[in-house]
Amino acid sequence: LNKRPSGASAFLKKIYDIFSNPELQAQGICGWSQSGDSIIIHNMREFTDKVLPQYFRHGNYQSFVRQLNMYNFRKAVADPTHGEFRHELFKRGVKTNLERIKRKPPSNASKLKN
Repeated sequence: LNKRPSGASAFLKKIYDIFSNPELQAQGICGWSQSGDSIIIHNMREFTDKVLPQYFRHGNYQSFVRQLNMYNFRKAVADPTHGEFRHELFKRGVKTNLERIKRKPPSNASKLKN
């Protein structure tokens, strides 16, 4: 009974599953980049209306992006209408890396607001 809990967060597991879903890729909603080192949202409306509420308690794109930012994901392209994000450890086919991705600690500014 030596169960070691996986260090990967539920959020990271969900986004890995979302972007690895062949149905969502085939429907042109979202998926991995060709190189497998970034995730791309191809159809923002479908993603926020159908995918987010299915996996999370909301359909709020900005909230989803904030969560990505908390895990140090960065926009791959500066264009705000282009939903492509990457993290050096978040790669297609390498789910074992998920537990190495850690959430950023709260900044001092947010601590001072209390």
